[in-house]
Amino acid sequence: MYEVKKNFKIVKALVHWKSLKISQQVFCTFVLAGLGVISLFIINYINTVLLSSSHTQILKDQNRLQYLMKYNYEIKNIETHSTYIRSNLEAGHT
Repeated sequence: MYEVKKNFKIVKALVHWKSLKISQQVFCTFVLAGLGVISLFIINYINTVLLSSSHTQILKDQNRLQYLMKYNYEIKNIETHSTYIRSNLEAGHT
């Protein structure tokens, strides 16, 4: 039915595009489209993984920030209480 050349090379076919049969042009187009889809899929997958890890890191940093804010609040609370106790002791109140 169709005669397929045994030494058919895609790169060589792209250089001599006009001299190819229609079926060979269609085949090369499908191969290039398939390679494009695969490369775009890989790029999207890598970007999704990187975005996910960035999101996880942001959440961890936000948790650390909340702990730090709570720690600073407790320190300020202790400073306020110690100032109050010191002033009472200096005034002679027990």
